[in-house]
Amino acid sequence: MQDDMTEATRLTRSGRLAEATALIQRTLGRSAGGAVDNGRPPSPPWPTLPEGAPFPAAEAAARPGPAGRFLDASFTSAAGSRGYKLYVPGGYGGQAVPLVVMLHGCTQTPADFAAGTRMNQLAERDTFLVAYPEQAGASNQRRCWNWFLPAHQRRDAGEPSLLAGITRQVMATHRVDPGRVFVAGLSAGGAMAAVLAATYPDLFRAAGIHSGLAYRAAHDVASAYAAMRDGPAGGPAAGGGAVPLIVFQGDRDTTVAPANAAALLSPWSASTQPEVVSGPGWTRRVYRASDGRPAAEWWSVHQLGHAWSGGSPEGSFTRPAGPDASAELVRFFSGWPALPQDLDEQHPGVDDPDAQEQEERRHQPVESAAAAGEQAGPGRDHRQRRQLGRHRVHHDRLTLVDGWTSHREHGGGEQPRRHAHAEQLHGEGGR
Repeated sequence: MQDDMTEATRLTRSGRLAEATALIQRTLGRSAGGAVDNGRPPSPPWPTLPEGAPFPAAEAAARPGPAGRFLDASFTSAAGSRGYKLYVPGGYGGQAVPLVVMLHGCTQTPADFAAGTRMNQLAERDTFLVAYPEQAGASNQRRCWNWFLPAHQRRDAGEPSLLAGITRQVMATHRVDPGRVFVAGLSAGGAMAAVLAATYPDLFRAAGIHSGLAYRAAHDVASAYAAMRDGPAGGPAAGGGAVPLIVFQGDRDTTVAPANAAALLSPWSASTQPEVVSGPGWTRRVYRASDGRPAAEWWSVHQLGHAWSGGSPEGSFTRPAGPDASAELVRFFSGWPALPQDLDEQHPGVDDPDAQEQEERRHQPVESAAAAGEQAGPGRDHRQRRQLGRHRVHHDRLTLVDGWTSHREHGGGEQPRRHAHAEQLHGEGGR
């Protein structure tokens, strides 16, 4: 195998990408037919679905409740253009709220990912926005984020700049608390979430990675395969640990080895002993910050392959059994309030018809996970709706935003807003 990987590296460096990919796929026991030498960025060996395989339930499952809206939009800059979907919950009425950016895996779509993670239902329950950027087929044949190419591992360049641009655009068109912006992803989306956490720690307050890889774990196709199989060579690159992190990883994942989860957590595990809690089918390691809050968490889900834990069968690459990864991500994010500099910002250029009400809102306490009483296991009962954000975004932050297109709404209706206590997320189905 080592000889084959050496030959694949030589082929990649000489530009013979199709031959390199076919050789690596044969070596790892996968069928050939990934990237072709057509000038496009190569597609890594993530699980794929049959070409054009429909998910008829995904679009319906991702649709909003009676009062929510699922909007289509796009962002364009010098780095290119990407579409995205934005979920606006029924409880949003112009107040400052958190934003969660969700990055899909290979072959997935925003609607598919929303359906599988049920993040829109959580947004409806806790009142936050959810953005689902969509990878372009012209940029990667299997719609994978190009986390493994150096051109997409830098700030203000490539796909990281596009994803940061989408995030800022949502902050421009909706009232988002700039200190409560988060990013999460699955598989290739998880690897790209690690890139964003490392390159834009000033934009993203915390990150969630499910079955992904550490920042700069690879630099080409061959090293991507090797990192997926064995973890990053020589350990993770500098840049990890820039923001609080929650990681989910199946211990039976044969696509992305559990060694990659260990690499993601290494900035904390190298100096801190974790608290270890076990439950039915999972082990949770918690690395605490100096103030006692969880700075990093590692959920090892037993018997889980390459799939979203506790997900809905209405989306792809999910497993209904196990801890609810989506709910745990939201719980982890809610434990990190805005930074002091964000809380003190004023917001010129935004109309405020009631300055006194705004000032009162500024001084309302933000409930943290620690104040609410953190529980170790999944299925935590959120009995109070959190007011997670309080402030508008600076208009001078919008200088990097280009090419806004109008929203097109799906769903709607003037129904009463939903309150706390969403239904328990269960279901049957496979990956």
